[in-house]
Amino acid sequence: MLYMFATTLDFAGNLAIVLALAYSAVALLACLLNRRASSTSAAPGAVSAVSVLKPLCGSEAGLYDNLKTFCEQAHPCYQLVFGTNAADDPALGVAYRLQREYPDLDIQVTTDAPQIGRNRKVENLAHMLTRARHDVVLIADSDIRVDPDYLSEVTAPLDDLSVGLVTCLYRARPRPGLWSRLGAQYIDDWFRPSVLIAHLFGDRDFAFGATIALRRETLDAIGGFPAVANHLADDYQLGALTQQLGLRTVLSSYTVDTVACEPTFQDLRMHERRWMMTIRAAQPLGYMMSVVTVSLPLALFGLILTGGARDSLMLTITVLGLRLAVNLAQSKHHQGRTLLRLALVPVREFLTAYAWCGGLFCSRVQWRDQEYAIARDGSLQPIGTIADDS
Repeated sequence: MLYMFATTLDFAGNLAIVLALAYSAVALLACLLNRRASSTSAAPGAVSAVSVLKPLCGSEAGLYDNLKTFCEQAHPCYQLVFGTNAADDPALGVAYRLQREYPDLDIQVTTDAPQIGRNRKVENLAHMLTRARHDVVLIADSDIRVDPDYLSEVTAPLDDLSVGLVTCLYRARPRPGLWSRLGAQYIDDWFRPSVLIAHLFGDRDFAFGATIALRRETLDAIGGFPAVANHLADDYQLGALTQQLGLRTVLSSYTVDTVACEPTFQDLRMHERRWMMTIRAAQPLGYMMSVVTVSLPLALFGLILTGGARDSLMLTITVLGLRLAVNLAQSKHHQGRTLLRLALVPVREFLTAYAWCGGLFCSRVQWRDQEYAIARDGSLQPIGTIADDS
């Protein structure tokens, strides 16, 4: 009996290590292929006028610089719509400042979005859409910054009527501080590789809030923003509903920058738990299977099950080497301090495992000043308002 138990543990441990090794190897391959791929902008076509919706909430780090990059686009015809849920939101000061600084640019500002569901961001977007003048709508989070060719490149695939939605990846630019740097590595070392793997194997069932571009007729056909107004993973739902129309989702070759600002461990923990719960709400089964993405902790768990067997130890060291290689493979997206980034890889791996467990077992999420329970279908159920301790 004891022999059978030990054999079972050895098998389970080695299986965990092999799965971690296989995932890490594929992640490295996906990153290398992405790095080597030439920049493939869409062929020039008819230039469509674009309405850019920028939902705002609070005075975020770098907000002015982020929004300013959208005011300096090379696209010949576009409009910016900034929106907040409340008339006293401090982000409005930045929006009005840009309105004054760019008088020749069509900038609209909306406030006091009426309630249409439980997702406040979607309420904001629905209200902003009433000011949108153009047939192509692009949604972009407030914490990203872009180059002048962004709008032209990202919206170009929509010239093909078989394309329903265009989205793009993002790379992190950390603010000073340890927690912000670890937050940036969560995006670059865990999120980006997982998306590149999905793309490598033909999975297109995703959309990211960093950029979602679609035609207004497509948005109307899926039921508009009210169709996703009760969901935590509103960006994923927009992509899924668009695909249900038989239209393709395109992952643009363009990569935007996002500012990673995590002043404290608590900020980092809550932010990443919400991200994980968003993924779980969108794809419950896929989330369970994504345990292989926390490769190093999984391999070490397997090593413990095998009792530290020599072969298992060597495979676990190989997993660590592959995770370091994944970080190096994306060096063009990083800014300096390579040795520090590599030293933080094991720390980042265990923090990701912690966030993954939180996303698996928690049923409540904090979003701004509101706490929600997440139903089985991914919809939000408000619990109460969280007091401001400041």
